[in-house]
Amino acid sequence: MVYLDEAVQAIEGEARRWRRIGDAGRWVEQHFCPTCGGLLYMTAEAMPGAIAVSAGCFVDRERPPPAAVHNLHGAPPWLLLSDFVPPA
Repeated sequence: MVYLDEAVQAIEGEARRWRRIGDAGRWVEQHFCPTCGGLLYMTAEAMPGAIAVSAGCFVDRERPPPAAVHNLHGAPPWLLLSDFVPPA
């Protein structure tokens, strides 16, 4: 889920980061848990001032489902998504 930086209330615990170049040639920085390797959030050159938070990282588990899913062209064939989440 993508938010403006100032909308994020707290980031707790240690995170490591890995920067890569995306399909469009811009950097994407993935912040992950150094213990389990789980993706926590991402920042991207193409989205200055925004942060994409992994849905499983929210304290509030009653969040609504995502409105759209991005970059499905690279998804593995075994990934099943609900019909109520349209591709962006």
